[in-house]
Amino acid sequence: MDLLAGAFTEDGFLDIGPEERLQTRGASAIHEGMKRMKRFSRSSHHLSNIQIDFEGTDRANSVSYIWAWHELPDGHTGTMTGQYHDELVRTASGWRISKRQLRMSGNDAGFTVPVHRAERNQL
Repeated sequence: MDLLAGAFTEDGFLDIGPEERLQTRGASAIHEGMKRMKRFSRSSHHLSNIQIDFEGTDRANSVSYIWAWHELPDGHTGTMTGQYHDELVRTASGWRISKRQLRMSGNDAGFTVPVHRAERNQL
């Protein structure tokens, strides 16, 4: 989580939806907003199929697919799929995200499926 703020420019913009409460501006604010992920007991995010289109030497656009799995403290789980649409800029310290739009593709299971812990088999 501490590394997340460094992925965005200081004037970065995170757009999760059309409402103002779903939009965040600035690397520090994005970092603070992502701390809400700590409400989960466990969480796993997987990015794949990243496509990057360069527009010259200092600007690019990318699309990636995300699969996110979360477990709440009571054991219920939920997964979501979506796409990140990013605008990237090259800064003195490397490539950074200047704008990110998250487009949710759906939810294959609500937070209604309990996960039962099992002992690991010892070999």
